[in-house]
Amino acid sequence: MNISHSSPVRVGELQRTLGASSQIAKTQAALAESTRQITTGKRITRPSDSPADAASAQQIRRSLELQEGYRTNLNHADRQLSRTDQALSDATDLLREARQIGLANAGDQATQAERDGAATVLRTIESQLLAVANTNEGGISLFGGGTRNPEPFRATGGGIVFSGGDQPIQSVVGRFGQTVETGVAAADVFGGNSRRVGTLDLDPGVLGSTRLGELDGARGSGVERGSIRITNAGSSAVVDLSDADTITDVINRINATGIGVVASLTGDALQVSGASVTVGEVGGGTAADLGILSASPVVTVAGDSLQARLTSFTPLASLNGGAGVSAGTFDISNGSRSATINTAGLATVGDLVNAVNATDAGVSATISVDGTRVLLRNSTQGSDLRITDSGGGTTAQELGWLTFTDADPLTDFNNGLGVRLDPDGPDLSLTDVGGTTFEVDLDGTTDAASVVTAINTAAASAGATTTASFDPTLPGLRLINVQGIGTLGTSQAVGDLGLDEPIAGNTIEGRDVNAVGVDGPFTHLKTLIRSLETGNLGQATTALSRLELSEDQVITVRGEVGGQLREVEQRRDRLEDTELTQRELLSRLEDVDLSTAILEYETLQTSLQAQLQTTSNLLNLTLFDFLR
Repeated sequence: MNISHSSPVRVGELQRTLGASSQIAKTQAALAESTRQITTGKRITRPSDSPADAASAQQIRRSLELQEGYRTNLNHADRQLSRTDQALSDATDLLREARQIGLANAGDQATQAERDGAATVLRTIESQLLAVANTNEGGISLFGGGTRNPEPFRATGGGIVFSGGDQPIQSVVGRFGQTVETGVAAADVFGGNSRRVGTLDLDPGVLGSTRLGELDGARGSGVERGSIRITNAGSSAVVDLSDADTITDVINRINATGIGVVASLTGDALQVSGASVTVGEVGGGTAADLGILSASPVVTVAGDSLQARLTSFTPLASLNGGAGVSAGTFDISNGSRSATINTAGLATVGDLVNAVNATDAGVSATISVDGTRVLLRNSTQGSDLRITDSGGGTTAQELGWLTFTDADPLTDFNNGLGVRLDPDGPDLSLTDVGGTTFEVDLDGTTDAASVVTAINTAAASAGATTTASFDPTLPGLRLINVQGIGTLGTSQAVGDLGLDEPIAGNTIEGRDVNAVGVDGPFTHLKTLIRSLETGNLGQATTALSRLELSEDQVITVRGEVGGQLREVEQRRDRLEDTELTQRELLSRLEDVDLSTAILEYETLQTSLQAQLQTTSNLLNLTLFDFLR
């Protein structure tokens, strides 16, 4: 049996040294990492420490940064709403004080001297209320509608002019664009602008110069810029209208096709004539928008209405179905301020709007959103806006801007007070020049025209010669062949219809009772002051009732602000809960468990010491130690 001897494995000095050094280096690196974690308290300091956890941590940090911005907005909203709440509280106190002073001096028991003194005190309250209306927080006017105008309410021309925006301030507080209102609309508290003047659809006609951008198009969605295909008796052409600007451009390009078709504008529609014409699309909707899409061959494609709308570029000559607007003058009166507008040198709707807005009459002109009217609004509280034609012209009437017409609702008269009638009987008693007296029941009347009809019908039935009409140049109601007028029962129709003017030459020329005012506390305060100074106790009573409504409105809005504050607080609480959860998750991802890290550090230290000692012993061995 052969016995083989195994040779002992001999490890070289270099190999033993390298192996020991490598193991010691690994332990030292692990010990260094453990030391870093204990020192910094962080498990991850660079992405390579844990790529997946580092990515998650980065997303959480990005979310926390956004939430910090939302927190800032919410804190800002809280400050603004709290300041708004205080301002509304101050406004409520001032309005209540004004009413108490008015009530104490609007009766017969007060002397005129006492009323004059009360009016002086009310003017001080008005100044204090103006300061409240201009309250700002962080450089933003709380009642300025999002503007940074330091004084959105300004005393001028005997009234209070509002020059702020229409919308309350908003702040973004959520990742999906959620917002909270951090203020209230000025009109909801202090009044902003009046009802709108301009009920007439100006019906702009379509001209060759009308831009395609000014058209709603046959489908009501504008005119798409593209190409159309026209065929006439077998010949076809593509018409590129992608850069066409006006109706004339469209007509000229169709007529330049050379296939024997003729395009023209008839009324407010296009038409295309030839021997046998069809009009189709080239991958769009241009033909349909132009109203000339036609699949069946015809001699003339009669287009649909292009429906022009008002823009700043609309020529005044195209208004009222193409009849235009008379070149003339009209007068704007607003309290102590006035202006006269001459349209003779104006070419477009934009020119007209700019001319009105450039006056110092406290009036703003805008084009309506639906592109049918030009609207005027009174922006001055405490003064009444009146617009009348001058020089015998009809320009304001053609624009729909007369503030008093026979079609205006009676409910709008006297700044919304309306015409107060006796619900149980006749309202007017009239006597003609021959001494015939008759009564007029105005129940069922809705406007000045129906009042005229009611008076004339009652006069005819009584055999009286009195006749009523409406004169837009006054503007107001006119009664002729009359020598007496009075109210019946509880009716106040004589004054409310503006017929309380003196009789001159058996004629009553009524006054304008449909001037446009701004419904707001400044208006009612000024009315109360004037009525106390003039001793008009009936007007003072009306002003007091409206001041009470203004006070109630402020209280209502203050309640809404309280709701907004509660919403801000709830959002902030939810945000804090979300941040706490995310920071805990971030800590679990990035922070080290110190007890575990210290235990690992101690273990690594013990291991390193053992490795160093073992290596030292091994490296001291020689060949003689091996042979022994």
